[in-house]
Amino acid sequence: MDWKKYIEKINAIQKEIAQLPPLSVEQKSKLWYRIRLDWNYHSNAMEGNTLTISETATLLVHGYHAGNKLGRHYEEMKLHNDVLFYLLDIVREDRAINATLIRELHAAMMGENYNIDAQDPNGNLIQVNGRPGQYKNKPNFVERGTKKYSYTSVEDVEPKMQELVEWLRIEEEKKELHPVQIATTFHVRFVTIHPFDDGNGRIGRILMNLILMRAELAPAIIPREDKPTYLDALVIAQDTKLKNQVPLLNLIAKETFNAMELRLKAYRGESLERQDDWEKEVALLKQELEAVKSPVLKMSAELIRDCVLGSIEPLFHRFAEKMNDNFDHFFLEHETFYGVDQTDYDNKEAFEEELMKKVNPTTLDIQEVRVGIRLKGFKLPDYENFSINEAIKVHFSNYNYEVFIDGRQKDSNIIKRYSEAVSQEEGNALIAQVGKKVTARIQHIVQRAKNENNNGN
Repeated sequence: MDWKKYIEKINAIQKEIAQLPPLSVEQKSKLWYRIRLDWNYHSNAMEGNTLTISETATLLVHGYHAGNKLGRHYEEMKLHNDVLFYLLDIVREDRAINATLIRELHAAMMGENYNIDAQDPNGNLIQVNGRPGQYKNKPNFVERGTKKYSYTSVEDVEPKMQELVEWLRIEEEKKELHPVQIATTFHVRFVTIHPFDDGNGRIGRILMNLILMRAELAPAIIPREDKPTYLDALVIAQDTKLKNQVPLLNLIAKETFNAMELRLKAYRGESLERQDDWEKEVALLKQELEAVKSPVLKMSAELIRDCVLGSIEPLFHRFAEKMNDNFDHFFLEHETFYGVDQTDYDNKEAFEEELMKKVNPTTLDIQEVRVGIRLKGFKLPDYENFSINEAIKVHFSNYNYEVFIDGRQKDSNIIKRYSEAVSQEEGNALIAQVGKKVTARIQHIVQRAKNENNNGN
Protein backbone atom coordinates (compact mmCIF):
# COMPACT_ATOMS: atom_id res chain seq x y z
CA MET A 1 0.00 0.00 0.00
CA ASP A 2 1.38 3.44 -0.86
CA TRP A 3 1.56 6.41 1.52
CA LYS A 4 -1.53 8.14 0.11
CA LYS A 5 -3.74 5.16 0.98
CA TYR A 6 -2.27 5.04 4.49
CA ILE A 7 -2.99 8.73 4.97
CA GLU A 8 -6.63 8.14 3.98
CA LYS A 9 -6.84 5.44 6.66
CA ILE A 10 -5.09 7.66 9.23
CA ASN A 11 -7.60 10.44 8.57
CA ALA A 12 -10.46 7.96 8.96
CA ILE A 13 -9.13 6.80 12.32
CA GLN A 14 -8.80 10.41 13.50
CA LYS A 15 -12.46 11.00 12.64
CA GLU A 16 -13.57 7.85 14.49
CA ILE A 17 -11.54 8.75 17.60
CA ALA A 18 -13.11 12.22 17.62
CA GLN A 19 -16.53 10.56 18.05
CA LEU A 20 -15.45 8.37 21.00
CA PRO A 21 -15.31 9.26 24.73
CA PRO A 22 -11.94 10.52 26.00
CA LEU A 23 -9.48 8.05 27.51
CA SER A 24 -9.45 7.50 31.26
CA VAL A 25 -6.25 8.15 33.22
CA GLU A 26 -5.61 4.38 33.38
CA GLN A 27 -6.15 3.92 29.64
CA LYS A 28 -3.81 6.84 28.87
CA SER A 29 -1.15 5.33 31.12
CA LYS A 30 -1.38 1.91 29.45
CA LEU A 31 -1.25 3.40 25.97
CA TRP A 32 1.73 5.65 26.80
CA TYR A 33 3.63 2.75 28.39
CA ARG A 34 3.12 0.65 25.26
CA ILE A 35 4.30 3.50 23.03
CA ARG A 36 7.37 4.19 25.20
CA LEU A 37 8.33 0.52 25.40
CA ASP A 38 8.28 0.09 21.62
CA TRP A 39 9.79 3.50 20.88
CA ASN A 40 12.72 3.12 23.30
CA TYR A 41 13.48 -0.42 22.22
CA HIS A 42 13.28 -0.01 18.45
CA SER A 43 14.87 3.43 18.13
CA ASN A 44 17.87 2.55 20.30
CA ALA A 45 18.24 -0.85 18.63
CA MET A 46 18.57 1.04 15.33
CA GLU A 47 21.75 2.63 16.70
CA GLY A 48 23.32 -0.59 17.96
CA ASN A 49 21.98 -0.65 21.52
CA THR A 50 21.92 -4.30 22.58
CA LEU A 51 19.12 -4.30 25.15
CA THR A 52 16.41 -6.87 24.47
CA ILE A 53 12.72 -5.97 24.59
CA SER A 54 12.45 -7.67 28.00
CA GLU A 55 15.44 -5.77 29.38
CA THR A 56 13.93 -2.55 28.02
CA ALA A 57 10.70 -3.26 29.89
CA THR A 58 12.64 -3.97 33.08
CA LEU A 59 14.52 -0.69 32.83
CA LEU A 60 11.38 1.35 32.17
CA VAL A 61 9.53 -0.09 35.14
CA HIS A 62 12.30 -0.48 37.72
CA GLY A 63 14.97 1.90 36.42
CA TYR A 64 17.91 -0.46 36.85
CA HIS A 65 20.06 -2.84 34.89
CA ALA A 66 19.17 -6.29 33.60
CA GLY A 67 21.16 -8.89 31.70
CA ASN A 68 24.87 -8.58 31.01
CA LYS A 69 25.20 -5.23 29.25
CA LEU A 70 27.50 -2.40 30.32
CA GLY A 71 25.94 0.66 31.85
CA ARG A 72 26.09 2.99 28.82
CA HIS A 73 23.38 1.02 27.02
CA TYR A 74 21.10 1.41 30.02
CA GLU A 75 22.06 5.07 30.34
CA GLU A 76 21.15 5.63 26.66
CA MET A 77 17.79 3.94 27.18
CA LYS A 78 17.03 5.88 30.37
CA LEU A 79 17.92 9.21 28.77
CA HIS A 80 15.84 8.40 25.69
CA ASN A 81 12.90 7.46 27.92
CA ASP A 82 13.22 10.75 29.84
CA VAL A 83 13.16 12.66 26.55
CA LEU A 84 9.88 10.98 25.59
CA PHE A 85 8.26 12.37 28.74
CA TYR A 86 9.75 15.75 27.83
CA LEU A 87 7.96 15.52 24.47
CA LEU A 88 4.61 15.35 26.26
CA ASP A 89 5.38 18.65 27.99
CA ILE A 90 6.45 20.23 24.69
CA VAL A 91 3.19 19.20 23.01
CA ARG A 92 1.11 20.23 26.01
CA GLU A 93 2.75 23.67 26.08
CA ASP A 94 2.54 23.96 22.27
CA ARG A 95 6.23 24.85 22.02
CA ALA A 96 7.46 25.48 18.50
CA ILE A 97 10.28 23.36 17.12
CA ASN A 98 13.24 25.70 16.73
CA ALA A 99 17.03 25.42 16.88
CA THR A 100 17.11 26.07 20.63
CA LEU A 101 14.61 23.30 21.37
CA ILE A 102 16.47 20.87 19.10
CA ARG A 103 19.72 21.49 20.98
CA GLU A 104 17.89 21.08 24.30
CA LEU A 105 16.52 17.71 23.19
CA HIS A 106 19.95 16.55 22.00
CA ALA A 107 21.56 17.51 25.32
CA ALA A 108 18.82 15.71 27.24
CA MET A 109 19.08 12.59 25.09
CA MET A 110 22.88 12.29 25.12
CA GLY A 111 23.49 13.15 28.79
CA GLU A 112 26.46 14.95 30.26
CA ASN A 113 29.09 12.27 29.66
CA TYR A 114 29.44 10.30 26.45
CA ASN A 115 32.28 9.42 24.12
CA ILE A 116 32.42 9.29 20.34
CA ASP A 117 34.82 7.56 17.97
CA ALA A 118 37.29 9.85 16.25
CA GLN A 119 40.67 9.74 14.52
CA ASP A 120 43.91 11.32 15.64
CA PRO A 121 46.21 13.09 13.13
CA ASN A 122 47.82 9.72 12.33
CA GLY A 123 44.50 8.09 11.50
CA ASN A 124 44.34 6.00 14.67
CA LEU A 125 40.91 5.35 16.19
CA ILE A 126 40.46 7.19 19.49
CA GLN A 127 37.57 8.21 21.71
CA VAL A 128 36.87 11.84 22.58
CA ASN A 129 34.32 13.52 24.80
CA GLY A 130 30.96 14.26 23.19
CA ARG A 131 29.44 17.74 23.15
CA PRO A 132 25.77 17.45 24.20
CA GLY A 133 23.51 20.12 22.77
CA GLN A 134 26.24 21.62 20.58
CA TYR A 135 26.54 21.43 16.81
CA LYS A 136 29.44 19.41 15.45
CA ASN A 137 32.87 21.04 15.21
CA LYS A 138 34.39 18.37 12.95
CA PRO A 139 33.15 16.97 9.63
CA ASN A 140 31.16 13.71 9.77
CA PHE A 141 30.49 11.18 7.05
CA VAL A 142 29.28 7.65 6.39
CA GLU A 143 30.74 4.99 4.11
CA ARG A 144 28.28 3.45 1.68
CA GLY A 145 30.04 0.57 -0.03
CA THR A 146 33.18 2.01 -1.59
CA LYS A 147 31.90 5.59 -1.47
CA LYS A 148 32.12 8.13 1.33
CA TYR A 149 29.02 10.28 1.83
CA SER A 150 29.80 13.54 3.63
CA TYR A 151 27.14 15.45 5.53
CA THR A 152 26.74 19.23 5.70
CA SER A 153 30.03 21.03 6.41
CA VAL A 154 30.64 22.43 9.88
CA GLU A 155 30.40 26.07 8.82
CA ASP A 156 27.07 25.48 7.04
CA VAL A 157 25.30 23.64 9.89
CA GLU A 158 23.85 26.64 11.72
CA PRO A 159 22.42 28.41 8.62
CA LYS A 160 21.07 25.11 7.29
CA MET A 161 19.36 24.35 10.60
CA GLN A 162 17.84 27.84 10.72
CA GLU A 163 16.60 27.34 7.19
CA LEU A 164 15.10 23.95 8.13
CA VAL A 165 13.17 25.15 11.20
CA GLU A 166 11.89 28.17 9.25
CA TRP A 167 10.65 25.82 6.51
CA LEU A 168 8.90 23.73 9.18
CA ARG A 169 7.24 26.79 10.71
CA ILE A 170 5.88 27.89 7.33
CA GLU A 171 4.62 24.42 6.36
CA GLU A 172 2.89 23.90 9.72
CA GLU A 173 1.13 27.24 9.33
CA LYS A 174 0.12 26.67 5.69
CA LYS A 175 -1.33 23.19 6.42
CA GLU A 176 -1.13 22.31 2.72
CA LEU A 177 0.92 19.15 3.28
CA HIS A 178 -0.21 16.29 5.50
CA PRO A 179 1.79 16.09 8.79
CA VAL A 180 3.24 12.74 7.65
CA GLN A 181 4.70 14.46 4.58
CA ILE A 182 6.07 17.33 6.65
CA ALA A 183 7.58 14.97 9.25
CA THR A 184 9.20 12.77 6.59
CA THR A 185 10.70 15.69 4.66
CA PHE A 186 11.98 17.26 7.89
CA HIS A 187 13.58 13.94 8.88
CA VAL A 188 15.38 13.61 5.54
CA ARG A 189 16.69 17.15 5.64
CA PHE A 190 17.76 16.87 9.29
CA VAL A 191 19.78 13.64 8.88
CA THR A 192 21.30 15.05 5.68
CA ILE A 193 22.60 18.01 7.69
CA HIS A 194 23.71 15.65 10.51
CA PRO A 195 24.23 18.64 12.82
CA PHE A 196 25.58 16.83 15.90
CA ASP A 197 28.67 14.70 16.49
CA ASP A 198 26.51 11.75 17.61
CA GLY A 199 22.88 10.78 18.15
CA ASN A 200 21.59 12.26 14.87
CA GLY A 201 19.51 9.19 13.99
CA ARG A 202 17.73 9.01 17.34
CA ILE A 203 17.14 12.75 17.64
CA GLY A 204 16.03 12.84 13.99
CA ARG A 205 13.34 10.24 14.67
CA ILE A 206 12.34 12.03 17.88
CA LEU A 207 11.86 15.30 15.98
CA MET A 208 9.95 13.53 13.21
CA ASN A 209 7.57 12.10 15.78
CA LEU A 210 7.30 15.38 17.67
CA ILE A 211 5.97 16.91 14.45
CA LEU A 212 3.37 14.13 14.25
CA MET A 213 2.45 14.49 17.93
CA ARG A 214 2.01 18.26 17.54
CA ALA A 215 -0.47 17.43 14.78
CA GLU A 216 -2.36 15.11 17.18
CA LEU A 217 -1.09 11.95 15.48
CA ALA A 218 0.60 8.95 17.07
CA PRO A 219 4.41 8.62 16.72
CA ALA A 220 5.69 6.45 13.88
CA ILE A 221 7.93 3.79 15.46
CA ILE A 222 10.12 2.04 12.89
CA PRO A 223 10.69 -1.60 13.96
CA ARG A 224 14.31 -2.71 14.20
CA GLU A 225 13.47 -5.45 11.69
CA ASP A 226 12.79 -2.71 9.13
CA LYS A 227 16.18 -1.05 9.67
CA PRO A 228 17.52 -2.10 6.20
CA THR A 229 14.35 -0.82 4.53
CA TYR A 230 14.54 2.44 6.50
CA LEU A 231 18.22 3.02 5.69
CA ASP A 232 17.77 2.17 2.00
CA ALA A 233 14.82 4.58 1.82
CA LEU A 234 16.92 7.31 3.45
CA VAL A 235 19.72 6.79 0.94
CA ILE A 236 17.26 7.09 -1.96
CA ALA A 237 15.75 10.25 -0.44
CA GLN A 238 19.20 11.79 0.10
CA ASP A 239 20.53 10.90 -3.36
CA THR A 240 21.31 14.18 -5.13
CA LYS A 241 19.99 12.84 -8.43
CA LEU A 242 16.94 10.87 -7.30
CA LYS A 243 15.70 12.78 -4.23
CA ASN A 244 12.87 10.30 -4.13
CA GLN A 245 11.06 10.34 -0.78
CA VAL A 246 8.31 7.90 -1.77
CA PRO A 247 9.90 4.74 -0.24
CA LEU A 248 10.46 6.56 3.06
CA LEU A 249 7.00 8.15 2.93
CA ASN A 250 5.53 4.68 2.47
CA LEU A 251 7.34 3.41 5.55
CA ILE A 252 6.57 6.41 7.80
CA ALA A 253 2.91 6.50 6.72
CA LYS A 254 2.57 2.75 7.39
CA GLU A 255 4.02 3.02 10.89
CA THR A 256 1.92 6.10 11.68
CA PHE A 257 -1.14 4.11 10.63
CA ASN A 258 -0.08 1.17 12.84
CA ALA A 259 0.35 3.53 15.78
CA MET A 260 -3.02 5.14 15.13
CA GLU A 261 -4.63 1.69 15.08
CA LEU A 262 -3.12 1.05 18.52
CA ARG A 263 -4.52 4.37 19.74
CA LEU A 264 -7.93 3.47 18.33
CA LYS A 265 -7.84 0.16 20.28
CA ALA A 266 -7.27 2.13 23.46
CA TYR A 267 -10.24 4.41 22.70
CA ARG A 268 -12.41 1.38 21.97
CA GLY A 269 -11.41 -0.15 25.29
CA GLU A 270 -9.67 -3.13 23.64
CA SER A 271 -6.65 -4.89 25.13
CA LEU A 272 -3.22 -3.51 24.26
CA GLU A 273 -1.35 -6.59 25.50
CA ARG A 274 0.82 -8.70 23.23
CA GLN A 275 1.79 -12.35 23.22
CA ASP A 276 5.34 -11.70 24.43
CA ASP A 277 4.24 -9.74 27.52
CA TRP A 278 4.73 -12.81 29.72
CA GLU A 279 8.45 -12.74 28.87
CA LYS A 280 8.68 -9.18 30.12
CA GLU A 281 6.95 -10.20 33.35
CA VAL A 282 9.48 -13.03 33.82
CA ALA A 283 12.30 -10.50 33.32
CA LEU A 284 10.78 -8.28 35.99
CA LEU A 285 10.52 -11.20 38.43
CA LYS A 286 14.20 -11.97 37.86
CA GLN A 287 15.04 -8.39 38.70
CA GLU A 288 13.32 -8.67 42.07
CA LEU A 289 16.08 -11.07 43.06
CA GLU A 290 18.70 -8.37 42.48
CA ALA A 291 19.58 -6.50 45.66
CA VAL A 292 21.69 -3.79 44.05
CA LYS A 293 21.52 -1.60 41.00
CA SER A 294 24.65 -3.08 39.41
CA PRO A 295 24.17 -6.87 39.25
CA VAL A 296 26.90 -9.38 40.06
CA LEU A 297 27.87 -11.06 36.80
CA LYS A 298 30.31 -13.87 36.17
CA MET A 299 33.28 -13.25 33.87
CA SER A 300 32.58 -14.10 30.23
CA ALA A 301 34.17 -13.38 26.86
CA GLU A 302 31.46 -10.85 26.03
CA LEU A 303 31.88 -9.00 29.33
CA ILE A 304 35.68 -8.86 28.99
CA ARG A 305 35.38 -7.47 25.45
CA ASP A 306 32.82 -4.88 26.55
CA CYS A 307 34.97 -3.94 29.52
CA VAL A 308 38.18 -3.50 27.48
CA LEU A 309 36.60 -1.73 24.52
CA GLY A 310 34.20 0.35 26.61
CA SER A 311 36.49 1.84 29.26
CA ILE A 312 39.93 0.18 29.43
CA GLU A 313 41.26 0.96 25.96
CA PRO A 314 40.25 4.64 26.18
CA LEU A 315 42.00 4.79 29.57
CA PHE A 316 45.12 3.14 28.10
CA HIS A 317 45.17 5.64 25.24
CA ARG A 318 44.87 8.65 27.58
CA PHE A 319 47.65 7.26 29.79
CA ALA A 320 50.07 6.76 26.89
CA GLU A 321 49.26 10.18 25.44
CA LYS A 322 49.69 12.01 28.76
CA MET A 323 52.98 10.31 29.55
CA ASN A 324 54.36 11.06 26.09
CA ASP A 325 53.22 14.69 26.05
CA ASN A 326 54.62 15.49 29.49
CA PHE A 327 57.83 13.44 29.81
CA ASP A 328 59.20 12.88 26.31
CA HIS A 329 61.22 16.11 26.65
CA PHE A 330 63.39 14.63 29.42
CA PHE A 331 64.46 11.36 27.74
CA LEU A 332 66.16 10.26 24.55
CA GLU A 333 63.96 7.20 24.16
CA HIS A 334 60.27 6.75 24.85
CA GLU A 335 58.41 3.48 24.34
CA THR A 336 54.79 2.54 24.90
CA PHE A 337 53.98 -1.13 25.34
CA TYR A 338 50.81 -3.16 25.78
CA GLY A 339 50.60 -6.48 27.56
CA VAL A 340 48.35 -9.51 27.80
CA ASP A 341 49.18 -11.84 30.70
CA GLN A 342 52.93 -12.60 30.52
CA THR A 343 53.65 -11.07 27.09
CA ASP A 344 54.29 -7.43 26.13
CA TYR A 345 53.80 -5.93 22.67
CA ASP A 346 55.36 -2.80 21.20
CA ASN A 347 52.39 -2.09 18.97
CA LYS A 348 48.72 -1.88 19.76
CA GLU A 349 47.62 -4.00 16.80
CA ALA A 350 49.53 -7.07 18.03
CA PHE A 351 48.13 -6.52 21.52
CA GLU A 352 44.54 -6.37 20.23
CA GLU A 353 45.06 -9.47 18.07
CA GLU A 354 46.33 -11.46 21.06
CA LEU A 355 43.54 -10.08 23.24
CA MET A 356 40.88 -11.33 20.82
CA LYS A 357 42.50 -14.78 20.81
CA LYS A 358 42.43 -14.94 24.58
CA VAL A 359 38.90 -13.54 24.89
CA ASN A 360 37.18 -16.31 23.03
CA PRO A 361 33.80 -17.73 24.13
CA THR A 362 35.05 -21.30 23.82
CA THR A 363 38.57 -20.80 25.20
CA LEU A 364 38.39 -17.87 27.61
CA ASP A 365 41.84 -17.65 29.16
CA ILE A 366 42.96 -14.23 30.38
CA GLN A 367 44.12 -12.81 33.70
CA GLU A 368 45.58 -9.38 32.97
CA VAL A 369 46.02 -6.58 30.43
CA ARG A 370 48.24 -3.53 30.82
CA VAL A 371 49.72 -0.45 29.19
CA GLY A 372 53.14 0.85 30.14
CA ILE A 373 55.87 3.36 29.34
CA ARG A 374 59.63 2.91 29.19
CA LEU A 375 61.62 6.16 29.42
CA LYS A 376 65.35 5.74 28.77
CA GLY A 377 68.42 7.95 28.32
CA PHE A 378 67.92 10.93 30.61
CA LYS A 379 69.06 14.17 28.94
CA LEU A 380 71.74 15.09 31.48
CA PRO A 381 75.39 14.12 31.35
CA ASP A 382 76.27 11.28 33.75
CA TYR A 383 72.58 10.37 34.12
CA GLU A 384 72.02 8.67 30.76
CA ASN A 385 71.32 5.38 32.54
CA PHE A 386 68.45 6.79 34.55
CA SER A 387 65.23 5.20 33.28
CA ILE A 388 61.58 4.92 34.29
CA ASN A 389 59.10 2.07 33.82
CA GLU A 390 55.46 2.57 34.80
CA ALA A 391 52.26 0.77 33.91
CA ILE A 392 48.52 0.67 34.49
CA LYS A 393 47.22 -2.85 34.84
CA VAL A 394 43.81 -4.50 34.80
CA HIS A 395 43.33 -7.85 36.51
CA PHE A 396 40.26 -9.99 35.77
CA SER A 397 38.67 -12.27 38.36
CA ASN A 398 35.43 -14.24 38.38
CA TYR A 399 33.07 -11.42 39.38
CA ASN A 400 35.16 -8.23 39.33
CA TYR A 401 37.98 -6.54 37.52
CA GLU A 402 40.62 -4.41 39.24
CA VAL A 403 42.50 -1.45 37.75
CA PHE A 404 45.74 -0.39 39.44
CA ILE A 405 49.26 0.99 38.96
CA ASP A 406 52.60 -0.59 39.76
CA GLY A 407 53.70 -0.16 43.36
CA ARG A 408 50.13 0.67 44.19
CA GLN A 409 48.60 1.46 47.53
CA LYS A 410 45.57 -0.67 48.25
CA ASP A 411 43.20 2.26 48.72
CA SER A 412 44.02 3.60 45.23
CA ASN A 413 42.79 0.50 43.37
CA ILE A 414 39.61 0.66 41.31
CA ILE A 415 37.48 -2.46 41.70
CA LYS A 416 34.46 -2.81 39.44
CA ARG A 417 31.79 -5.37 38.70
CA TYR A 418 31.46 -6.41 35.08
CA SER A 419 28.20 -4.44 34.88
CA GLU A 420 30.14 -1.23 35.65
CA ALA A 421 32.56 0.86 33.60
CA VAL A 422 35.58 2.83 34.81
CA SER A 423 34.58 6.48 34.67
CA GLN A 424 36.81 9.05 33.01
CA GLU A 425 37.32 10.75 36.38
CA GLU A 426 38.49 7.50 37.98
CA GLY A 427 40.87 6.82 35.10
CA ASN A 428 42.28 10.33 35.22
CA ALA A 429 42.95 9.93 38.95
CA LEU A 430 45.09 6.86 38.24
CA ILE A 431 46.96 8.68 35.47
CA ALA A 432 47.58 11.57 37.87
CA GLN A 433 49.11 9.18 40.41
CA VAL A 434 51.61 7.93 37.84
CA GLY A 435 52.28 11.48 36.64
CA LYS A 436 53.07 12.68 40.16
CA LYS A 437 55.29 9.67 40.80
CA VAL A 438 57.33 10.20 37.63
CA THR A 439 57.54 13.96 38.25
CA ALA A 440 58.91 13.37 41.74
CA ARG A 441 61.61 11.04 40.44
CA ILE A 442 62.68 13.54 37.75
CA GLN A 443 62.72 16.35 40.31
CA HIS A 444 65.02 14.28 42.50
CA ILE A 445 67.47 13.65 39.64
CA VAL A 446 67.48 17.29 38.49
CA GLN A 447 68.04 18.54 42.06
CA ARG A 448 70.83 16.03 42.56
CA ALA A 449 72.51 17.15 39.33
CA LYS A 450 72.21 20.80 40.41
CA ASN A 451 73.74 20.06 43.80
CA GLU A 452 76.66 18.20 42.19
CA ASN A 453 77.17 21.04 39.75
CA ASN A 454 77.20 23.61 42.60
CA ASN A 455 79.63 21.52 44.65
CA GLY A 456 81.90 21.18 41.64
CA ASN A 457 82.05 24.92 41.24
